[in-house]
Amino acid sequence: MKSNLPGLLIVGSVEEDEGTWRHILEYCPGEARRVRSCHEALAFLQQNPVPVVVCERDLPDGNWKDVLEPLSAMSDPPAVIVTSRLADDHLWLEVLNAGGYDVLTKPLDRQEARRTVALAWQQWAHCRHAVHRGQGA
Repeated sequence: MKSNLPGLLIVGSVEEDEGTWRHILEYCPGEARRVRSCHEALAFLQQNPVPVVVCERDLPDGNWKDVLEPLSAMSDPPAVIVTSRLADDHLWLEVLNAGGYDVLTKPLDRQEARRTVALAWQQWAHCRHAVHRGQGA
């Protein structure tokens, strides 16, 4: 049974990958929310923390860095996955060095996207559990 809590935030235009997202969301704990811009993403995340954010490289009002940077100040920052048609080693290194989780090439491969989102969610849950367990000790 799915939780009513957000489990995934998708930032950017998702129409071209709609079928892939429906497939991924069948396996995602919690509900997914979709927003189109950096501003909408940050406003949503201030009120509704989520474990995983999937963000397009380029957005109408900025890019993935404009979403990732403010999240690093959160107590439980989400895992951020960047999507791009121009995914290459340079972008991958840039995302990882900035604290992001991974990069997915568009158009999305269903299995790869589902696996990446699931692993990001599991890593977030594991880190959160370890932090909270450490605070209680």
